[in-house]
Amino acid sequence: MAKMPHEAQHSSSFADAHAKDPTSIGSPHTDIVSATPANPEELAMLTPLAEFGGTDLPLVQRKISHYLATLFGALFLLILALTSAVNWLGESIGATTSLINLANGQAKDRNAIVLPFDLRYWADLKLPRVAIDKPDVIFISSSRGGEMRSQMLAPYKFYNLSFTAWTLDQVTDIFDRATREFAPKVAIVSLDYFMFTDVWPKVNAKNTMRFADPFYKFRSGLDMMQTAARRAAFLQDCIIPIFQSGHRCMAAEGRFLGTAAIVNQEGFRGDGSYRYGPGRLQDSEKNITADFLVNAMPGAPSIDRDQMLVLERLAALARTRGVTLVGIQLPFAKAGVDYLDNNESYHHYSGVWREFQGSAVRDKFRQLGITFFDLSRAPLNQDSNNFIDAYHPSEIGMLRSLRSLLLIPRFRELFPAIDPQRIFEKINEAELNKKRFSVYED
Repeated sequence: MAKMPHEAQHSSSFADAHAKDPTSIGSPHTDIVSATPANPEELAMLTPLAEFGGTDLPLVQRKISHYLATLFGALFLLILALTSAVNWLGESIGATTSLINLANGQAKDRNAIVLPFDLRYWADLKLPRVAIDKPDVIFISSSRGGEMRSQMLAPYKFYNLSFTAWTLDQVTDIFDRATREFAPKVAIVSLDYFMFTDVWPKVNAKNTMRFADPFYKFRSGLDMMQTAARRAAFLQDCIIPIFQSGHRCMAAEGRFLGTAAIVNQEGFRGDGSYRYGPGRLQDSEKNITADFLVNAMPGAPSIDRDQMLVLERLAALARTRGVTLVGIQLPFAKAGVDYLDNNESYHHYSGVWREFQGSAVRDKFRQLGITFFDLSRAPLNQDSNNFIDAYHPSEIGMLRSLRSLLLIPRFRELFPAIDPQRIFEKINEAELNKKRFSVYED
């Protein structure tokens, strides 16, 4: 069929346009913009990854990987260098010395006062000493038993595991760990009325010990640097001099090991007892109050049965290990005892206190094979010199507690080698010299 003149004209125009640009679509009168840049400069502007070598994707990925590897490698080396520097700084003051090395060092130098930066690591310092020293007697306690000294129980070998166990579960755990390789003859444990409430384990879960923490040295070193940043005296006296020949941290006095020990002048002695620093002792008198006791120690209407079950597990473990278990409730300041006995507004919460002193609980202890001594109402609680605060006996208070115990025939049967006369004479000497916190030489 013959084409109409205008159709032929249209076909010819479309063919010419298509011949010029095979990718064009549409009317020959439509302006088409080419997708191809006019010059190399435009090509560079239109290529986002051009700086990485054009549009070769594998090459781009390789360059990015190389860049990241270099960056992270540099960061790793920087962190490694900083960590090594902090570790080197900390070794000179015991801050980054491993806990086992601190324990071994203190076993050789009984003059050293050691204190890891966080209380949750204190058992990892102390437990190795039981294996090293092989004591006849150990004392597992919270901070309440901190002032029992090895000289008090001489000639028996003694190690104080206080500040490692606040709850009955924690006491059981420490007892288990302390007696796996070596079983002492006697284990004294703190048994206080508030330990038998359901609240006490909850509020003291934070004090559960950490063992074999691979990051201890890093964390302790970090604490050292943070302390140096906060305390100019520590920085100037103990950190900066490390870079000088013959350096010596004067605040350490050649015996304090660990940041906290140096800063606060306190820590664990060679026998595991606790040396309080002057800062802790200067406010002692104002804390020997009833409020200080009841605000720190929870009350309850009655004994929590779950805690008694934990005590049963502890007693069973002691029998299995062949260890004589002795429980002691150390003295409280008389103001606190009077409050627990007589305050009407607190009567509901002092139910656990009354039940703990009842005959049923004492009979239960005997059935479990626990020899229990209660010093909470001992006459010595009337003298404020016997306390650091309302519930922490001072060193003279602990010595007087021992004197009270030695008047009890059953205690004398357990420790027949202790000479009561020696204890009485030491008390008289301390009273003459007005020594309250440091009866024995540190």
